[in-house]
Amino acid sequence: MFGGKQMKIKQQTYNVVDYDELDNVVHSVFKSNNFCFVADQEARNDSCYSFYVDGNIDDDEYTQQDVQRILDGKTPNAFGAQLYLDLLCIEGHIKSGHYLVKVGW
Repeated sequence: MFGGKQMKIKQQTYNVVDYDELDNVVHSVFKSNNFCFVADQEARNDSCYSFYVDGNIDDDEYTQQDVQRILDGKTPNAFGAQLYLDLLCIEGHIKSGHYLVKVGW
């Protein structure tokens, strides 16, 4: 207890992947050698990044432009990790669920 208050802790199951493994899968599946998780997320060493992947992609104009850029082998204009994960889910390469991408070098 902290100052009379108890911290609420929720237990949850995550699919854990190293950032460089995600990079390799993205390069292989989408024929894009430009994606780098660390650069995309401006990630720090010894950190983890959480994503919920369900294959649902917004249908707004900007997101769809980024999807098309990915499918064309180009880098999306915005942070792309979530899009890549959802596209991997849609294409059956990964299952829906919570993902934790570990960064460390």
